[in-house]
Amino acid sequence: MKKNQTTILTLLSITLLFVIIGISIFGFLKKKNNDLNNNLGATNVLGEAAQSLSSSSVIPNVNDIVQNTIQNTVNATKETVTQKLSEVEKTIINTINQEVANMTKSQVDALKVQICKDLGVIPSTASATPAL
Repeated sequence: MKKNQTTILTLLSITLLFVIIGISIFGFLKKKNNDLNNNLGATNVLGEAAQSLSSSSVIPNVNDIVQNTIQNTVNATKETVTQKLSEVEKTIINTINQEVANMTKSQVDALKVQICKDLGVIPSTASATPAL
C-alpha cells in the first residue's frame, strides 16, 4: 500500500509540475505578446522608450536637409564665383591699362581700328584710318 501511495504521489507531483510549467510558459508567451502589441510603435533605447520614426516623417526631414544643403551649396558657389569674377575683371583691367600705357599713340589708333573692324562697326575693307 505504501508503494501504491508513493507511485500516486509521484504521478500527481509530476502532473502538477507539468501544469505549473505549462501555466508559466503560457503566461510568459501572453505577456510577451502583450508587450509586443503595446510597444508596436516604440522601441527601447538605453532603457528609455522612444517612438520609432515612421518612414513618412523621415522622408520629409531628409528632403528638407537635402534641399537646405543644396541651397547652401548654391549660395556659397554663387558668392565664390562672383568674387572670382570680380578679381579676374580687376586683373584684366589692370593688365589692359598697363599695356595701353606702354603703347604709342599710333599703336593705340591701330588697335582701335582693329577692334572696330572685329566688331563690324567699320567695314574690314576700309583702308583709311578714321579719326577716333
